[in-house]
This record gives sequence, C-alpha cells and structure tokens, in this order.
Amino acid sequence: PAAPPAAPAPPAAPPRPEAIPTVSTHSGVFNAVTRGDEKRSLQILCTKVKQEAESAALSPGDPSIDRLYRLALAEIDKGRGLEVVRELIRTLEQTVTSLRGRDAAGAFREKMAPLL
Repeated sequence: PAAPPAAPAPPAAPPRPEAIPTVSTHSGVFNAVTRGDEKRSLQILCTKVKQEAESAALSPGDPSIDRLYRLALAEIDKGRGLEVVRELIRTLEQTVTSLRGRDAAGAFREKMAPLL
C-alpha cells in the first residue's frame, strides 16, 4: 500500500512590514532589506537613492552625486549596514540643495523619509 502524501509545510511567516523600510518612488515601492543577501539589498537601495537624487537635481550622471554613491558602496563592501544608506541620503540632500535649491532637496528628503 502507498504511504499517504506528506502534509504540505506551512508557509514561512512574512517579515513584519514595520521591520522593512520601504521607499515609494515613481517606479513603485522598493523593499530596502529583503530575505537573502543584505549586502546586495543595500547596494540596490543605494542605487535607488542615487537615482532619486539625480531625478530631484535634474542631473543624471552628476559627478558629485556619483562620487558620494561610490563612497557609500565602498562602505557597504567594508561590512557597514543601513546607516550607510542614511548617511548617503543626508549628504545627497545637501548636494541636491546646492544643485537645485531647498525645494528640490525637500522633495528628495520627503521621498527618503521612511529610511531616515
């Protein structure tokens, strides 16, 4: 006689929403930290932050934004965590202010607020 089929495993509990910072962008909602590779998630998040700063400053490829982005990636490679993303947001806010003024920087900060 055949053995009865095994009961399916219960689904893994989803992460608590309050534990995952999200950034609302024009391209949708991005979960900052996903299950899996935290380093890769932080790199992706830095890329999103950089893109938002470029958009707010109307300066895609701006060298000052790119330099801060590359410094943040280097810090992540050294093993630092989400605080690197927060520092990147704060420094990019200053850069956006110098490029486009306080209103543009305020809009950038508002989009990044869930991470700060």
